[in-house]
Amino acid sequence: MDVYYILSPIFDFIQTGFLNKESLTESLKISLSEEERALVAASFQEAACEIMVSRTLNACRKERIGAVAVGGGVACNKRLRELFKERAAKENVGGVPIQVFFPPPVLCTDNAAMSAGLAYHRLKNGERDGMEMEADPTPHRA
Repeated sequence: MDVYYILSPIFDFIQTGFLNKESLTESLKISLSEEERALVAASFQEAACEIMVSRTLNACRKERIGAVAVGGGVACNKRLRELFKERAAKENVGGVPIQVFFPPPVLCTDNAAMSAGLAYHRLKNGERDGMEMEADPTPHRA
């Protein structure tokens, strides 16, 4: 899960990853042609990117933040990168355009990969958790 923490509850949002066109239409339980599925997926991607970019840049303006670092698996999304660069160039804080930084795509890993890596090392060291373990996916803010 890619989680974004914004400074104020007004800008609070959590992004849990983009769905591909197959999983999106399957979750809706509808039958669509390949072209319709592609259109639904593209529309969803555009809306999700717009929400992330708008809220982030809105927070930058309000909190006077001049730079944003985008990370996690979603940072590899080409449309998200394009939209951030496009919109940030038009925004400014104190007369200076907002800077947006992205890691190289090879470093845009999903948190699931990091969790699996940790699990591998714990298992290798003989560590295990029982089925009674409670999981809390809620992000805890400092």
